[in-house]
Amino acid sequence: MKPKISANLDYLPPLPKKRKVGIGCIGSGFIMADCHLVAYRAAGFNPVAIASRTLENAQAVAKRHEIPNVYETTKRCSKTSRSKWSTWPCPQICSLE
Repeated sequence: MKPKISANLDYLPPLPKKRKVGIGCIGSGFIMADCHLVAYRAAGFNPVAIASRTLENAQAVAKRHEIPNVYETTKRCSKTSRSKWSTWPCPQICSLE
């Protein structure tokens, strides 16, 4: 008798049950704007703030992704936004390997 083989590898991490916790986003470049924020919305997460050295770029990204709070510094973002978590993009060049 042949063993039953399943194609379900179950390799993805489980998503949190509460996804409406506010996320503060650090940076407003390509990786954040076109990768992270798109994925967060698709997964049902709640970005509530964005901070960037370039305020104009952060404002444009915030408008595009409907993020209500925009800051010029990460310090102001973490102190005044309703975010409980912060995230920032890190290109592969930053890998520890």
